[in-house]
Amino acid sequence: MGFTAVAQLGYITSMSRNIDILVKLAKAQAAHEGVTHWAISMRIFGKGDFFDNFIKGRRKQCNVDAWFRVMFWFDRNWPEDLEWPASIPRLKERAGDAA
Repeated sequence: MGFTAVAQLGYITSMSRNIDILVKLAKAQAAHEGVTHWAISMRIFGKGDFFDNFIKGRRKQCNVDAWFRVMFWFDRNWPEDLEWPASIPRLKERAGDAA
């Protein structure tokens, strides 16, 4: 999925906003499950530093493929008993809107 598809889904606001979305989801799910964002990163990438690099400012951006990999993972693995943050549209909702 390229830049055009991302824009059609309504996620291209700014790179920092898009990174904030990933970090917010990671922190919310981690807190809900009693783990750290490192654990969430391990589940997605097999390494724990993905979110930490953004939180600590070592990285300022990620490529579209990585962003969607994380968003799709959250969309598929979000706990049923945890409300999805209202300020973040879910991919499946946006994909239905764009069709």
